[in-house]
Amino acid sequence: MGTTTLQYHHQPPLAPTQTAVITTAEGKHAVAHDRAVPQCDGGPASVLVRVRAVALNPTDHKTPARVKTAGLTAGCDFAGEVVRVNNEEESESGSSSSRRSWAPGDRVFGVVYGSNPGAPGWGAFAEFVEADPVMLCRVPPEGGWDWETAASVGGSVHGSVALCLFGEGRMGLDIGQLQHNQELQKVVLVYGGSTACGTMAMQIIRLAGYIPITTCSPRNVGLVTSYGAAATFDYHRETCADEIKQYTKSALWFALDCIGTAQSAALCYAALGRAGGRYVALEKYPDSVAALRKVVKPSWVMGPVMFGRELQLGQGYSQPADPSARAFARMWYPLAEALMSRGQLKSHPVKVVVPEAHGGWPEAVIRGLGDLRDGNVSAQKLVVSIPA
Repeated sequence: MGTTTLQYHHQPPLAPTQTAVITTAEGKHAVAHDRAVPQCDGGPASVLVRVRAVALNPTDHKTPARVKTAGLTAGCDFAGEVVRVNNEEESESGSSSSRRSWAPGDRVFGVVYGSNPGAPGWGAFAEFVEADPVMLCRVPPEGGWDWETAASVGGSVHGSVALCLFGEGRMGLDIGQLQHNQELQKVVLVYGGSTACGTMAMQIIRLAGYIPITTCSPRNVGLVTSYGAAATFDYHRETCADEIKQYTKSALWFALDCIGTAQSAALCYAALGRAGGRYVALEKYPDSVAALRKVVKPSWVMGPVMFGRELQLGQGYSQPADPSARAFARMWYPLAEALMSRGQLKSHPVKVVVPEAHGGWPEAVIRGLGDLRDGNVSAQKLVVSIPA
């Protein structure tokens, strides 16, 4: 067993409790002012972060509605300042060579697994969060990255998208091209190009030497084109799949579904070429999808498998611990940090939900989640600042 070394940021002692947004038994959210501040003083390597901003994702309202468990700290994506570091001499892989170094005062952004019955206090919608050091990135020192921009990138979107594209047993694109930028000239369909996952996917696909095409509403054509889409298709049109097949000469092999509904899956399946291909979704697709075309290999991804822990969610969402996904995270997050530092990956358009307009940052989070749930957000990433 490795010994534990703690590093502290020079500041007054932390209060024992904090304010957080938690789940209710009805699958909604509430404000709690008595949540314990993580101590980050034992067990696996961890980093305590004072949260400065959080981003809102569809999973932040979908998961509570699914698990219907009270008292879970919600939220996944965050940005903030490191205040305490718990380093162990050995990394999880048994060697210190793959572990990045963190120190108090570092400006970071990343992801945790909120609304998690297996770890009730582990959520981003709080004043402090205990972060997994593998799933962190440093805020680039240049390029105008503020806390809100950093939180909007977080870690759930780019990590999940990369796992879909390059992970073992998923789409199987060649991640080596990210370093060499060779043009492979292979087309990848991104369903839902104007979502945060969609714009991130198109950038990564371009960097890997592939050609992204996408579905979107006509009003978002300019947006998705600016993020790398080579062609756009209106998913409202009954002829959308046929138009994609005509564009790709019925040879499309790769489809990434950022929406994950029966309708989006059916369109992706219809757009894939005669020989079939690979369909990967960021949401559990209906069982009926797999029966649509036997020549298509379907899969779906839950980003939290990259934490290397078993997921106990029920309703078909439980997952065993996945060592290959954890190994992928160790490779991907340093690479993503480098790409962002070089200005090769940019954030989705940000809309800040102003805390003062809603009575405080927790109330702003809950209001924003309601807007997401009700379908009132399009082509924007909602972010809430948390005052120091």
